[in-house]
Amino acid sequence: MEKLTEQKTNQSKTYGNSYPLSVKQKVVSEIKSGAFSNRSAAKRYGISRNTINSWVIEDSLLTFKLSNLREEVMAKPVEWVFRSKLNR
Repeated sequence: MEKLTEQKTNQSKTYGNSYPLSVKQKVVSEIKSGAFSNRSAAKRYGISRNTINSWVIEDSLLTFKLSNLREEVMAKPVEWVFRSKLNR
């Protein structure tokens, strides 16, 4: 059983634990790939399920926001071209 708790660091917090981004990314990617469930990852790495659940939700929201941002950016040039033709 590989525990990542040794890699915890307290960074500008007076409570709780903070994990390096690399640990968060590793755990979330293993869950997203189907290698582990949230619960089994929590047991394997010695990290609370609530913490892992929040990482997965955070990753999902970030992915969602990025995909929406891409759609907006891709749509804007079309809108600009369309508006410029209407303004002629």
